[in-house]
Formats: sequence, C-alpha cells, structure tokens
Amino acid sequence: MKNITIKVLLVDDEPDALDLLENILQNKKGVVVVGKAENRNEAIRKMIDLQPYVIFQDIQMGETNGLEMVDEYRKHHFTGKIVFITAYAKYAIDAVKKAAFDYLLKPVDIDELDALILRLLSEQNPAQENSQAKTEKLKIPTRTGYSLVNTNEIIFCQADGNYTKIVTVDGEQITTAMNLGKIKTKLPSDIFFRLRR
Repeated sequence: MKNITIKVLLVDDEPDALDLLENILQNKKGVVVVGKAENRNEAIRKMIDLQPYVIFQDIQMGETNGLEMVDEYRKHHFTGKIVFITAYAKYAIDAVKKAAFDYLLKPVDIDELDALILRLLSEQNPAQENSQAKTEKLKIPTRTGYSLVNTNEIIFCQADGNYTKIVTVDGEQITTAMNLGKIKTKLPSDIFFRLRR
C-alpha cells in the first residue's frame, strides 16, 4: 500500500463534527481530506469539483437526508465509496441497501476508523484485485440440510434471536442456527463488516 492515498470529502451539518473528524483523519497515513461541506448543495458541488474517492456522509442533516443524497451523488456519476457516520444505529439496513462501504456510529471509535481506512487503502491497492475477485461459497446449515451461497451474492446477515437471517441479492432469505459471530469468521473481511449486535 506504499504511496497510496485516498481523497476524502466530509459532509455534516455540524461544523464541530466536521472539524473533529478532519483533525482525526489528518493524522492518518494515506488519507487526504480534500474538502468539507455542511449542506446538500455544497456537498454535490464539492463532490463534482474535487472528485473524492470516499465521502464520509452524515445522515440526519436538518431537512436533508444523507441516504437520499447518495442517489444524487450517483446521478452526477460519483463512483467512489460512501461511509455513513451518524449517531443513529437505526439507519444501518437502509445504508446497506444504498451499498454503503461502511457505517460508523458517533462518537467514532478510533479502532473501527483505523480498520476502515485499511480496507479503503486495500481497495486502492492493485495487488488486492485478484483476491477481491475470488468467489467463495459458504455452506449454511438449515432446518432441511445445507444451502450453498456465493459470498458475493450476500447483501447482509442479521441476528434473529438464536438464529441468523442471510439475505441475498435475489431476495432469498436463509435462516440458520449458526450465530452471527461464527458466520462473520467465514465471510471475507475486506467486504463484510459487523455494524453492531
């Protein structure tokens, strides 16, 4: 990952939150904060002008919804990564549906942020391309036997009491007695991340 840098745009309607995150990221090797925005119009303009690799996006921004802003970014041909940073865990599933790269809760856990930055840098590292392209099959025990699922077809896994629900891109929902922690160990860590319990 030598000499690899990622350009970051920070979007939050709270100036103090923007400044705090900028200060934290400025000390991270390989990260360059290219801009900050406090509202929708400013965020879209800077996204177009600065061409960041990743946007750190707040969700609740007054009358603006950060989830809806993702669609606007993509209308303007943004192909980079979206990382949501919010004080609310309840938007996690919606963020996954928007194909968010990650989802961090405020106040940001530094260890989680460091792990995220490593993943972002790995995505930028050409040496990682072959390993990311590999398709792995996961053997899931079910009530009727086993299901084989391609890991690149899984959208998310959700704890459901003592069970885990696995949702795939074609809408299939597989319920297994395998707990979420065990499933996480079998999934590629450069693609999947655990939000919270």
